[in-house]
Amino acid sequence: MNQPLTIKGKAWLYGYGFTSLLHLLAIAASWSVLRFVTKPMLMALLLVFYLSATQKNSSARFPVLLALIFSWLGDVFLMNEGNTYFTAGLASFLVAHIF
Repeated sequence: MNQPLTIKGKAWLYGYGFTSLLHLLAIAASWSVLRFVTKPMLMALLLVFYLSATQKNSSARFPVLLALIFSWLGDVFLMNEGNTYFTAGLASFLVAHIF
């Protein structure tokens, strides 16, 4: 059964929301260093929230966890310039979609 989010679960969501707003501000103000920090943090916070919100014995937990990890890798690769990073980023997102 689905249980309502506890304060602990909501704290992760608030952190995600704050980081999202900070990331959007960094984009609007062209603060590349802050953008470079907040971009991977978004997926990491989503991953931690997912782990805290799901049951440990859930059958979908491991594939979703792997999908989030590969999505995070895709974000990190695409933050860099170059054909190799671009290809690695696309491959990471492909693997994430497969999971």
